[in-house]
Amino acid sequence: MNKANSQSQPGMLLGWMEALADSTRLRLLRLLESHELGVIDLCDVLQLPQSTVSRHLKVLAEGGWVRSRRQGTTHLYRMILDELEAATRKLWLLAR
Repeated sequence: MNKANSQSQPGMLLGWMEALADSTRLRLLRLLESHELGVIDLCDVLQLPQSTVSRHLKVLAEGGWVRSRRQGTTHLYRMILDELEAATRKLWLLAR
């Protein structure tokens, strides 16, 4: 591992842990692990306002936990567990 990679690993790990440290984001990931859902669906299930759900989805997307695709005027979100690095998958399995 080169010096640049060794310096970025702790930062990446902290970012992953920060994303998982919030109970709302954990709930979102649990839902998106098995379902592809839109923001409105997530709002209904979690009983949270759209702005709150969207803010948490943005953090998860920036952290590489979820992907979205557009279907008409809706963005559908899903967790990308199969695309995560092994260390990230292990962290998720511990957190869930």
